[in-house]
Amino acid sequence: MYPNKLLSVWLNCRARNFGDRHRTHKLTLHIRPGTLCLLTLVGTVLSGCDSGNQVTYRYRMTVEIETSKGIRTGSSVIQVATSASKGALGSLLTTHVSGEAAAVDLPNGSTIYALLRSPSNENAAVNYAMAALLPVHPDKGGDARAWLNSLRALKNTEHSAELSRWGPATGTGKQPASLWPVMATLGNAADPKTVRIVPAHDLGSGAQVRRIVIAITDDPPTDNIRRRLPWLGDFPEPWLKGTGGFGQLPLSEKLKHGDFVRN
Repeated sequence: MYPNKLLSVWLNCRARNFGDRHRTHKLTLHIRPGTLCLLTLVGTVLSGCDSGNQVTYRYRMTVEIETSKGIRTGSSVIQVATSASKGALGSLLTTHVSGEAAAVDLPNGSTIYALLRSPSNENAAVNYAMAALLPVHPDKGGDARAWLNSLRALKNTEHSAELSRWGPATGTGKQPASLWPVMATLGNAADPKTVRIVPAHDLGSGAQVRRIVIAITDDPPTDNIRRRLPWLGDFPEPWLKGTGGFGQLPLSEKLKHGDFVRN
């Protein structure tokens, strides 16, 4: 996202009761022509059909982990819907995402969860497919129509690709931002307060993430994680450790239910 060109961002999170459960996170971006804004929001998709002003696609994220007993894999399907409309300040882009973390069971009995967030972006799941499959998108005009056309090109890709671990170099000498999901595990699956973050290169017992593969799919979004973690709640999502998530706390103290699942 380019803050110097973004007129305003309005984040409207609301909960509605539609039957069993329903949660919506909505991000609206006001964009001037010539401005390309990276959409970063996760929420519930209300419509699965495409129109001239909306693009919906699904992708499968597969995580491969090397262990002492061979490769272990896990995957999840995530759905992203982006719509455009006109507002008083220019074009409006609204993005909704539904999906869940990919779970990988390791030989030592632990489970690694590749979350819906990266270390620096709590809404990173909306970017995983674009970063892997269409890192240089064809439309560079920068307006809402160009962005939707890029998403249509993404939706029509038929190949799979690895998600790069690191973003582009910053030129400052600092390590680029990680594009990979945060990897987390729980000491006790029944107790959310036992959650901890583990580095991708050292998951325990010699295990490490080998690669993350992204592919466009027609499969519906997966909804399996609540069977593993039945305590996961709906929006508003509490922090797993009950810390409030504010202040200079490590990321492990700020993880929320919504980092594991958003419906």
